Amino acid sequence: MQRILTMSVIVLVLAFVCPLAYAEDTSDTKAWDFQLAPFYLWAVNMDGDVTVKTTTTPLKMDFGEIFDNLEGLFTAHFEAWHKKKWGLLVDVSYINIGGQQVTPIATLDVDFQTVMTELGGFYRFRKGPHALEGLAGIRYTSLDVEVDMLGLPPKLEESQDWLDPIIGARYRWTMAEKWSLSVRGDIGGFGIGDASDFTWNLAALIHYQPWKHVALVGGYRVLDVDYETGSGPSKFAYDVQMQGPILGVSIVW
Repeated sequence: MQRILTMSVIVLVLAFVCPLAYAEDTSDTKAWDFQLAPFYLWAVNMDGDVTVKTTTTPLKMDFGEIFDNLEGLFTAHFEAWHKKKWGLLVDVSYINIGGQQVTPIATLDVDFQTVMTELGGFYRFRKGPHALEGLAGIRYTSLDVEVDMLGLPPKLEESQDWLDPIIGARYRWTMAEKWSLSVRGDIGGFGIGDASDFTWNLAALIHYQPWKHVALVGGYRVLDVDYETGSGPSKFAYDVQMQGPILGVSIVW
């Protein structure tokens, strides 16, 4: 998990440094626009099930429970736009939580770690106050799950990772000089190779830019994933929806 997280951070750093270096090496620095949210809060609520071998564990936690059991958190978002037509997106999220889930059979001690890394490209079909962008890319998901049935053997451990192709679109409405609204939606997986059976994502954000290089962002995001592999004693299934409000600060230049 540590190696995967390190790789995700490296991808984010490269996505930040490479376009910046390019902009500094050219005379037309205005050809590039950049946006970096080095840390944003996704107050996520989780609702679904995780199956390891023959044991299905409900994963239903609101943000208050997740916050109380939070053991690690890292989030970052970066975008680069060339001449406001072609764009690059990198988003990294890491969540590590531990806690207990009570079931009719036993009390389960669950340790859950996930890394999600999105890498995609945008193309702006329409500019102006009502901009429309197409999106295509990949979403990499890595999970480490440990389930300990207190008082009952055995302890279940599983690690899985998969890569989902995603396609989607984003609409951006510039409401005023400092205010804008963006709505992004995408779908993916489609059971291609080792991808999830289906995944969908929807986010609506309000952007307020009171200063030249700083913007405040707030909104709501829903991410739903349905992934399954193996069968019987080798089965692993992850059918979980993550949703909640987003708050962050973006550096714009």
